[in-house]
Amino acid sequence: MTLEEADESLYWMELIVKAKLVDSNKLKNLMQEANEIVSMLVSSLKTLRSKPKDSRIYNPN
Repeated sequence: MTLEEADESLYWMELIVKAKLVDSNKLKNLMQEANEIVSMLVSSLKTLRSKPKDSRIYNPN
């Protein structure tokens, strides 16, 4: 799932920064973008799951 991949990418970037393998300033923009992607995907999933089952939009619940 895309959400899991984005979240995992963010996790690894955080570990890289904590391990001081890369300066946090170099990953700051990338981490911010990953956070935004995670937020958008979570919001989209919440919207999708709130649709009635008989909606024309597929509801995975």
